[in-house]
Amino acid sequence: RYISEYPESPRVEEARKYLVSAYYNSKNYDAAYAAIKQIKDPDNNIRTALQKVTYFRALEYYNSGDLDKAMSMLNESYANRFNAKYTALTQFWKGEVNYQKSNYKAAIPLYKEYITLSPDSEPEHKMALYNLGYSYFNQKQWGDAKTYFDRFLRVYQSQDTYRADALNRVGDVQYANREFWKAIESYDASMKLNTDLKYYS
Repeated sequence: RYISEYPESPRVEEARKYLVSAYYNSKNYDAAYAAIKQIKDPDNNIRTALQKVTYFRALEYYNSGDLDKAMSMLNESYANRFNAKYTALTQFWKGEVNYQKSNYKAAIPLYKEYITLSPDSEPEHKMALYNLGYSYFNQKQWGDAKTYFDRFLRVYQSQDTYRADALNRVGDVQYANREFWKAIESYDASMKLNTDLKYYS
């Protein structure tokens, strides 16, 4: 109301900044984005907010299946590199968008950049290794696929479907390379986890 009723006030820009914070904290990223775009001379704090707002809006687009809008928002987020964590995560999700589009060659360098920029304790770090394995596997680049599935298995200790699947893919690579006894060991290890993937093994 203040901005509407006193558009010539010298405090309008300050009011817009408060609006950005309010919208961001309530996770109304569309409104936060619109409010940022109304600020005539954004400072670094606002550009940092823009980085985060576009990142989270991109995830909403991604989860709704609109990959093109997700990529557009991720690119805008990456153009405002003020927070190292979100800069790294942006590259991970750009990799995910390309992966979902089966554009594995484009996904690979993005995942690798994310891995370089992120601590290995982050869940996305583990999934980047897993998806790198698949990016190479889907291109029949068996050696690189096995390298990244092996790296994933070293850092991912949960005894679940992801681990069972990675073991199966390692077994597939070994099978393709006619390393049959090694393949048997990998399939056995997957089967012992007793997930639904044991039937594949």
